[in-house]
Amino acid sequence: MRLAGLPWLAVASVALCAAALPACGSPIVGAECRDGFVSCDGICVDLANDPDHCGACEDSCGAFTCEDSECTSRPRPDGGGDGDGDGDGDGDAGGSGGRDAGESPIGTGNPFEPDASFNFPDPDAGGCPIGTIPCGRRCIDPNRDSRHCGGCFMRCEDDQFCVLGMCEDACEAPLDLCRGACVDFDTDPFNCGQCGRVCRSGICEDGRCADAVAGNIVVMGHDFAMAGAPASRIMAYNALSRAKSTPIRTLLFSEYASAASISRVRDAIDAAAPAWRPWQTIPANASELTYVLFTVDALIIPPLDDAADSRLLQLGQMWSVAFAQFVARGGVIIVFDSPTTRNSGTYQILSPSGLFVASEREPVANGTRLAVDVLRSGITSQVPPTYTASSNTVSFADVSTPGDVVVRTPDDRPVVVHRVIAP
Repeated sequence: MRLAGLPWLAVASVALCAAALPACGSPIVGAECRDGFVSCDGICVDLANDPDHCGACEDSCGAFTCEDSECTSRPRPDGGGDGDGDGDGDGDAGGSGGRDAGESPIGTGNPFEPDASFNFPDPDAGGCPIGTIPCGRRCIDPNRDSRHCGGCFMRCEDDQFCVLGMCEDACEAPLDLCRGACVDFDTDPFNCGQCGRVCRSGICEDGRCADAVAGNIVVMGHDFAMAGAPASRIMAYNALSRAKSTPIRTLLFSEYASAASISRVRDAIDAAAPAWRPWQTIPANASELTYVLFTVDALIIPPLDDAADSRLLQLGQMWSVAFAQFVARGGVIIVFDSPTTRNSGTYQILSPSGLFVASEREPVANGTRLAVDVLRSGITSQVPPTYTASSNTVSFADVSTPGDVVVRTPDDRPVVVHRVIAP
């Protein structure tokens, strides 16, 4: 209610309080806001818990809740689905009047829900969501958070907006003002077609929420140390080609990987990639990965030879929510593995998110004849029914997550596993 427009309602509220309980719940006492509430443009609000005024007037959390004056990663009850995030149906395209968007709605929550076969990780325990980076105790979008524009604590002037990581004086086409931030209504899944409309699929195309597409997880026990048969190279590209973009936008995580491992993975995919559908790589370090995932369709993790088991599990925990959101919106994750004395398996990086869980990695003898289930998975297209394992091939024991064993040893140990996360 607006105090200036309805003074009789404030008086009536006080009278009813006096006649009923001594501790009345109304935020208005007489013509003032009661303790714990402040006036924001004539409305009494609780800055500690109001998602439209979180910590300060007009500091919106978008589609997510506010607790203790900070935006959380939990969707607000009226913010999910393909509709207006503030529940009033008007879209609020004009923004809030202020130019500080606070923690951006992009990636600060968990609106993308995978199918029932996948146990989505706890958003409170899985690091920053997709499209954000850690900044102190918060996850921020450096592309449009005016308090952290281009990086942590790089604040714009009060009369400026943060646009693509730069402080600007106005929103210029194709961007529009939405709750104190400049957004693209054509592509923003949190403001698709209008301010506050959240796409549950996580995909906004031409201002409309697109249908969800299946995500893919492929774990390959190869590092291409020897050229060997082309079968494994073909499968690596086939897995990558399940991404929807052309050229295929790919984040290649190279931290903790040797230069040789990275080069071998690159060369293997290049050898199989057709000229009509190339792939391009975008680098990112550990702290940037959750943010960059929002801009790509595939993630490749080569054998991380230099990472200890504790570091692999730490990275997997830090990225678990972002990984889950990425595959739930149709992303492809490919993890390559090989023997190393430094750790027990790069595959462990997927364990905290529940995307792929096994008990151990085991070496496969050079020259072992591997069997391919050519009808089981799309990544076996143009792959012969058998091929010979080269050096540094490994298998995985006791895989407990769903998925198709695409390649196996003669004693039935999985070498390549493909999991599809249905939309």
